[in-house]
Amino acid sequence: MSLKKHAVVILALATASCALAKSHPDYTDGKIVEMDSVPCDVRSGDAASQPLSCQEYTIETDLVTYHVRPADGKRAALIAIGHDAHFRLVKDKLLLESADGSGKEREFVVVSMKPREVAQVRFKGTY
Repeated sequence: MSLKKHAVVILALATASCALAKSHPDYTDGKIVEMDSVPCDVRSGDAASQPLSCQEYTIETDLVTYHVRPADGKRAALIAIGHDAHFRLVKDKLLLESADGSGKEREFVVVSMKPREVAQVRFKGTY
């Protein structure tokens, strides 16, 4: 192989490795500690309709407590509480990695965030 071909191959490998590195965003680890049913917005305009309930989950990390709701309430599946949460934040969305190891993510809307105090940490933290 000529020097030009080696340079092209090296450049292609470097570009591919950079692209691969960017496709694996930083995830945060936490625990799903609670699920509540809360009233949803009813936008149908039908006053006689029953108010809908949405699931609101509490996810705790070492430093922050998140309250999140499924982005698509119509197709929301229940998530088991007490399990680990592996997620990333993108703008105002929380993308929770599926527990089955498939790499799929469920999209949640962040309703609120609250910093945690050292005394509130329930599992091994980074303090």
